[in-house]
Amino acid sequence: MYRDGQSVNLQLVQEGHAVVYRQYLSGCDATRDRYLEAEDQAKQQRLAFWSQDNPIMPWDWRRGDRSSASPEPMAVPAPLQSTANSIAQPAGGDYNCSDFSTRAEAQRILDADPSDPYKLDRDHDGEACESLP
Repeated sequence: MYRDGQSVNLQLVQEGHAVVYRQYLSGCDATRDRYLEAEDQAKQQRLAFWSQDNPIMPWDWRRGDRSSASPEPMAVPAPLQSTANSIAQPAGGDYNCSDFSTRAEAQRILDADPSDPYKLDRDHDGEACESLP
């Protein structure tokens, strides 16, 4: 929806009043990055929804998971946490190339979800975080 030539949805995300549902971005190549960047900025600035210490993501709320232990509870990414048998996961639930030490680590995440909701493969060649060793 647009008002005065501007996307109302994008404005809501920019102001922290809405979160991006990544599963719906696959058909939005023209605006995908703008929505993700707007959400990242709102998170960093702790605007509206992101001002909470442990926001409950809308999809978790609808499933009835109203605890702060959901996969994406924190507004600000925290250091990686890992165990011997699992892939390291940031407490915030969102990956960036800077969260990994090697390309192999990032590649495991991309391989686990080839839709690449975290934008680890920006040039869409199937290789994650190519700037990493």
